Amino acid sequence: MEPDTESCLLAYGWPGNVRELANMMERAIVLSGGKKIASHHLPVDVLDYLHDDKARQPSSAPVDNSLASFDFNQQVGQFEKQLIEKALVNTDDNKSKAALLLGISERSLWYKIKKYAIGKDQGDGGYAGA
Repeated sequence: MEPDTESCLLAYGWPGNVRELANMMERAIVLSGGKKIASHHLPVDVLDYLHDDKARQPSSAPVDNSLASFDFNQQVGQFEKQLIEKALVNTDDNKSKAALLLGISERSLWYKIKKYAIGKDQGDGGYAGA
């Protein structure tokens, strides 16, 4: 785990219970692909603690002002597809386990698999981007 990620986790108030922490860590592990967990693998509410402090300071990171980068639905869809693909890879394509890992119903997972054509046109049944 990267040091800034650990700091963010320690700063978060954890209003839920231990299951919230366990679920969040499982998701972060899936998103990290087995590599070090970074702050961008954490949920938004956890990042808000870190972001609130940094928002007051000027950022030196370049900002992409192209209109395409602001297409919310497209960005969310791409992220959702990648997250589902990673969950399926990490659960050996077990839809029940992937749905549990993602915190959604199995029916919702099947709907999203169809919506994003996940696993289609891959030849070997693999997932693009995973």
